[in-house]
Amino acid sequence: MRLGILSFLCLLLCSRGLSHAEELRVAVEVRAEALGESDRTRYETLQRQLSDLFNRTHWTDLAYQDEERIEATFTLILLERKGERDYTAEVVVSARRPVYHSDYQTTTLLVRERGISFSYLAGDQLTYRETELEHSLVALVAYYALYLIATDLDSFSPLGGSLLQPRLSTLLSTAASRADWQGWSSSERGLSRYRRVSRFLSSEEEVYRKCWYRYHRLGLDRMADAPEEARKVILDVLRELSSFAKGHFLSPSLSELESAKLPEIVELFARAPQQVRQQVLELLESLFPTASTRLQPLR
Repeated sequence: MRLGILSFLCLLLCSRGLSHAEELRVAVEVRAEALGESDRTRYETLQRQLSDLFNRTHWTDLAYQDEERIEATFTLILLERKGERDYTAEVVVSARRPVYHSDYQTTTLLVRERGISFSYLAGDQLTYRETELEHSLVALVAYYALYLIATDLDSFSPLGGSLLQPRLSTLLSTAASRADWQGWSSSERGLSRYRRVSRFLSSEEEVYRKCWYRYHRLGLDRMADAPEEARKVILDVLRELSSFAKGHFLSPSLSELESAKLPEIVELFARAPQQVRQQVLELLESLFPTASTRLQPLR
């Protein structure tokens, strides 16, 4: 379990020569059914390159053991190809972490990003260099790699993911300087990568990130040993998040929270006393006003 290394977030490795595993174990899939092509060779090559990029890159200076690597999936769905190298696509990304004293894995990220465009030709080099990004696919992978590690760290230590802020900031400024790279502009509508990274770098969102820590470390991780106290922590977290949402209703954090956590929260309280269920129901309705159907088990 990652609690061993993450209890010592401030003790970063001073020497990069020390041997340690990469941070991620990402299952990568490239789907090309929509293109209607029988030759999958180029897409198998792309899938292997993306897998190597995720799983063979050291994204931080933290020491991860092999069994502590973060489990995730990354599915690139190719929707259209123009010419030899221009694609439109979408991605589905999920990550999870273990819950202490249980065999349960909780989702820490679940994102579907649409409207992706990129250029790729078999033989393109997909290599991550922090300050010299040369390919939009590398920037996309770097974003999700750094972001899901930061989210994972935040779940184990208050603001633990702040260790990734300098690298996320560098990534944002480098990628945003490329006018031809979609998803990085401050003027783009929707939950762009620019907005997500800017949110994570903002001190205003530290309230949310501290709630994220309490939900996981003081709530879920104590559920096996002290379920009533753990549910009380989670209920308090929902109250604080409801207050946070009133002033930050456009925060991408709330959309990510709904995707990753809503089914879990409903399950946690579905068999609670009626009074508690009602409190949770009202809080979730205020946080996610369009989720009425999914809240039915709490009624």
